Parts: sequence; C-alpha cells; structure tokens
Amino acid sequence: HLHFHCEHSEGQNRLEPARPRHSETARLAIDAFLEEGERGYLSAIAEERELPFLSTLDMEYISHQRNQSFPDPSAMKDKEADPGDADTGDRFSLNSDLTSGTYFPLMSDVLPPELELGWPGTPLLTLSGQTQATVIFQRNKTNSIKDLVRSLISRARTVIAIVMDLFTDMEILCDLLEASSRRHIPVYLILDEEYLNQTHFILTLEMVALGENSSMLQHNMRIRCLSGDTYYSKAGKKFAGQVLEKFVLVDCDQVLAGTYSFTWLCSQVHTGLVTHFRGQIVAEFEKEFRFLYAESRAVTSFLMDTRDKDNDAAPGPVAASPGCGDTWAGSAPGGIRAHGDGL
Repeated sequence: HLHFHCEHSEGQNRLEPARPRHSETARLAIDAFLEEGERGYLSAIAEERELPFLSTLDMEYISHQRNQSFPDPSAMKDKEADPGDADTGDRFSLNSDLTSGTYFPLMSDVLPPELELGWPGTPLLTLSGQTQATVIFQRNKTNSIKDLVRSLISRARTVIAIVMDLFTDMEILCDLLEASSRRHIPVYLILDEEYLNQTHFILTLEMVALGENSSMLQHNMRIRCLSGDTYYSKAGKKFAGQVLEKFVLVDCDQVLAGTYSFTWLCSQVHTGLVTHFRGQIVAEFEKEFRFLYAESRAVTSFLMDTRDKDNDAAPGPVAASPGCGDTWAGSAPGGIRAHGDGL
C-alpha cells in the first residue's frame, strides 16, 4: 500500500508520497490469509491499524490458488509412506524456515531450454532502425486486430513467437498449424499455466479435430506454459500469479503487443488495443521472450483420455474445421489432456 509523509515548507504542510518500500505489515497480513483465511487477514490488519488492501477479487484468487497448491492435510497423511512422494514434505511443510521476505538465489544444474527449432535473432536492419509504433483500437472496425494478427502469421518467414494468456481462437490456431507444418516456420507458444489447466486451449484443439494426430503439434511447434511470480509465506505456503503479458513476435522484426487475447469475444465484442512495433524496440521483446521461454515448462504431449479408449462405441466422423483444411480432418477426438511439468 502507499505511504505518505508530511513535509513543512515555507510555512505550509505538504503531503507527498513516500518512496516505495517493503511493507512488513502487508507480508504479515498475506501470510495470515494463507494460514487462516479472511478472518486471519482482517485480524492482522486490525492489529497493525492498517486499511485492508486486498479486494474481494484478490482474496478469491489467492484462495483458489492456495487450494490448488495445497491439498487437505488429512489426504497428505495417506501419502507419507509413498517413496514416490519423497519431496512432498518439503513442498507442503508448515514448519519451513522459508519466509516471504527472504531472497534465495536459484541454484540449478538444469540448463535453460533451447530454442531448438531455430531462432534468427533480431536483424541488423531492425536493430539500427528507428522505432516505429502504430496503435490499433478494437473499436475501429476498419482495422481488425485479429485480421492483423492473421496477416502477420501468414507473412512470417523465419519464426513466430507468442506469449498469450487465453487462447481459444480456432482460426488463429489453424493459422499457426499451417505455418508450422506446411510452410515449416518454427512456432513457439507460451501459454499461461492457469488457463491451460482450465483446459480452454485443450478444448480448442479438440474443436480443430486433431485427435490422435496431435503429434502434428510437435512438428515445428513448441508449446510451453508459465505462471507468474510465486509468493511464499513464512509457513511455507505459496501461491503463483498469472502470465498477463500478451505479444506476438514475428521474424524478430515486428511485434504486436497489447490487451488483445486470442478469443472470439476479443475479436467481436470486447474492447481492446494493440501496438504494432518495428525498429529497435523489437529487440526488447525478443529478449523478454527468451527470458520467459527459459523459465517456462514444457507441455510434452496432448494425449487421448484413456477413458475413451475403453468405450465400445466407435466415434463418428467429423468435418474438417473451417480454415484448417483436410489435413486436420479425421475422427472425432476423445478428451485430450495436457501433460507437462507442473500440470
């Protein structure tokens, strides 16, 4: 929260914002929320005589994340004897000495993932060129953001790199599949882990009738997931934020960045905007993507749900999804699950 202090100048009191600083009160209140819920949070706030800084939306999000990350303690007791869960105690221990106000450098022998499909790097002409920016508003129906996205994908020559929170637009997905499998353009896709866990993207794959041919996703396309920063409480509990960055990097030469998500609602009824960047500024997006990719986790495969394999009824045929062509036509897919680290 924002702190203010008063300065006396020329006989007048002047209220100025203080410099941003760590708030121990806020940390204690969040820790209390993670341990005891809203009641503990409000008690901590009252004890410190501070205004409540969490909105109802904030509390709902933290509660949801906390419940996902930490199952019922009684359920965990049943797994204590399982050697396969040897690390469970460390991850869920309430006696941890870790605190949310302490920084520990990450030490790992694991190398960051490589952009193994190829990465052209920022062209010299782009690095030396003057930054150009054009803003496109969704309200302006003469300039469709979705049409611009699809146009850039269709004209890509060396690479397409996307960071997106919510991806359910079937036409854009088909464009990416066409670029990767037919034109052999490397496609790197980083999705927000929270939305991926909610299967929105998975259902979109079903709609384009990939089914058992989902191995096509591995051809010149890499799909990874990422969460935001993770908050750790003194008791060892935690919750993660979301990836809300949204940008499309094409050929390391131009970028679309803004509030637009890959959904039908964003293309038709939601207001939004994107900025089309070219020139030197593109190098910053290229650097950011590489950082995010290094922190992301692989979605290794999209597998058929085994429940459907036991079903005696044979699935009926479905037509090819509009815009995908005959390549993606086939049998009606069963439930497709995302399998990857952290999912």
